[in-house]
Amino acid sequence: MQPFNWTSVKSKPCVRSSVYLSKGFFMLYTKSIQAQKEIHDGIRISTMRKPRGDYDLVISSLAPSQELLQSYHDQKITWDVYEQAFLLEIQNNPDAQRMLQFIINVEKFTNVTLLCWEQTPDQCHRRLITELINAISINIDITLK
Repeated sequence: MQPFNWTSVKSKPCVRSSVYLSKGFFMLYTKSIQAQKEIHDGIRISTMRKPRGDYDLVISSLAPSQELLQSYHDQKITWDVYEQAFLLEIQNNPDAQRMLQFIINVEKFTNVTLLCWEQTPDQCHRRLITELINAISINIDITLK
């Protein structure tokens, strides 16, 4: 496997149409764990360090570190700083990189929904995770909620 170019993550669009779902392809979704569970969610993966709610699997290696999350919540750092620091955490975490590949592989067989607490993906690490996945595998259809 070639080394991943982490600087290219923001250069690719991450949201694509869900038209392919009806043709037998599977989708990668993101949503708040507070949102209603839906039939098309498939495997619901919590990406929170301390998950709550309705999920099938927890991948805490894709959660931001407690220190990073706390710094952001305490407004000690901006979203831009948080985003770069989170991407660096993932880059330096071999387990997180394996879990990104795991999600890519699972999505070949069923829908996958990545879950986190935030209501919208705009300033949530689940959006960053989908951007990483999209940069690694361009054949995944992603819907952000």
